[in-house]
Amino acid sequence: MLVSDKYRKYLICFKLSEGDFFSVWGSDLTDNENDKLVVSENSLIVCSKELKALKNYLLLNVDSFFDSNNLRKWLLENGVDESCVSYNLKCIDLLIQRESNLDEIYDKNNLVKIVDFLNIALDYSIQTNNLILTNLLERPDLMVFKDYVYSNFLWKSELGDITLFNQVIFDHKNFYSNLRDVLSILMNSMFFI
Repeated sequence: MLVSDKYRKYLICFKLSEGDFFSVWGSDLTDNENDKLVVSENSLIVCSKELKALKNYLLLNVDSFFDSNNLRKWLLENGVDESCVSYNLKCIDLLIQRESNLDEIYDKNNLVKIVDFLNIALDYSIQTNNLILTNLLERPDLMVFKDYVYSNFLWKSELGDITLFNQVIFDHKNFYSNLRDVLSILMNSMFFI
């Protein structure tokens, strides 16, 4: 069993214009297994460009984060290199910014990355009671997109036809606008160490 699966804590990486940033996302085994991010006392997502710095900061402050006992064990057993990244969202900002080139998103891996990004954003909005972000994530175009990806790629044993994504009826312009808004809110909700 992988260490991340054992403790249900996962290293995530996402790309911003300033570079790659790492944080931790996982299930709070002390709170009905609700998924959460490691956040500061001001409800900002704790992240760092350096994995070792992130690990040291989290270990030093572990008692102030969710599920601290399991988080501590995970931090002590987990490595500190990019091979430990469970959710790699490095290209999410590029996918969102390239609205004009829709063909790039019609790849199963990109579709799943966007759903992972939206799920992490939703977990953060619930954890911090961010109603603006929650309402944004409940917009119809984002919900239709997630339903399509789940139904055609994540819940099926056979992969769906990616070309059918073009035929999904929703407002692509609003979809990208809402994705950019979600990304902007998350970027402004980060605490960099």
